[in-house]
Amino acid sequence: MFYIDPFDSPSAISSIEFDCDNEYFAVAGASRDIKIFDFSVIDEMIRRTEYTPGNDSRSGQQSLLCGNVQRVHCPSQVIDSVTRVSCLAWSNNTKSHLASSDHNGLIKIWDTNEGLCVQTFDEHEKRAWSVDICPTKSTLIASGSDNGTVKIWSTTMRQSVFTLQQHSNVCCVRFGPDIDSYLAMGTSDHKVTCYDLRYPDTPVYSFRDHERAVSYVRWLSGTDIISASIDNSLRRWDLISNKSCVTYRGHKNGKHFVGLSTDGNWISCGSEDNHVYAYHKDIKSPIAKFRFPMADDSGATNGRYRAFVSSLCWKSDSSVLVAANSKGIIKVLKLDKE
Repeated sequence: MFYIDPFDSPSAISSIEFDCDNEYFAVAGASRDIKIFDFSVIDEMIRRTEYTPGNDSRSGQQSLLCGNVQRVHCPSQVIDSVTRVSCLAWSNNTKSHLASSDHNGLIKIWDTNEGLCVQTFDEHEKRAWSVDICPTKSTLIASGSDNGTVKIWSTTMRQSVFTLQQHSNVCCVRFGPDIDSYLAMGTSDHKVTCYDLRYPDTPVYSFRDHERAVSYVRWLSGTDIISASIDNSLRRWDLISNKSCVTYRGHKNGKHFVGLSTDGNWISCGSEDNHVYAYHKDIKSPIAKFRFPMADDSGATNGRYRAFVSSLCWKSDSSVLVAANSKGIIKVLKLDKE
């Protein structure tokens, strides 16, 4: 599947997320809207396409596989978000509910069936970079902002439950997969921090081996965290040994948010060379990569700036990865894991 926004407007995509049943995925970013795609439509196209393993002749690395390059303008729904969206998160309990954070500092809950905002939280004083809904307690929401705060919200309350004050910009927040009180975050002061929200005064883990701002954190398991930084690296943190156990290098990331996703064994990230990279959790060099097209005949890549991969997301329990770049191109890729 190959999608290009048909309108000549800012189209960098900052977030891609699958819903709890992997039936739909949402994308959002600079275009000031949220697009919902029905994956079953795309999956039918994938089934009709023959995938042929390839090799990158320049690097000798196995390539990520993708479908044909037919352009498909097929969002099942487009929701006007009014402002630029930085992050999305689906509810695991109410299938149609989707949370967003935006550049105005607002945290919104959307009913994607109706295409309407049903709840807004407005306490961040600056841009909110990240939002997450607790996977085991869907009334609990966390968000992080440029004002150095992490807000914990409940959908049953109008005001935040409490605030975790940090010493620098908060770039990302992520609830733990097993313990609903665990929350990991990455900040611009190079730190990865994890709190137990039952005892919010002091973090239970704090890591500072990155050399620059931490842009993303993801849970590889209940005891392993993956972080991305604009120091051109990913790191795997073992909460049992309380240290970094693997550093992944090979992609390029010195400035932008390029995305980070994991399916438990595989880790994928974007890159400022307009590639998607895939790492196995136990191997520090990339196993596979895929390059987005440098240009196309629609005018969507017009050379005003150098494109980079800006967001991606694994489809759970599959080899499918959805990725997008700063030109608004979305691709559904498939990794040959054999």
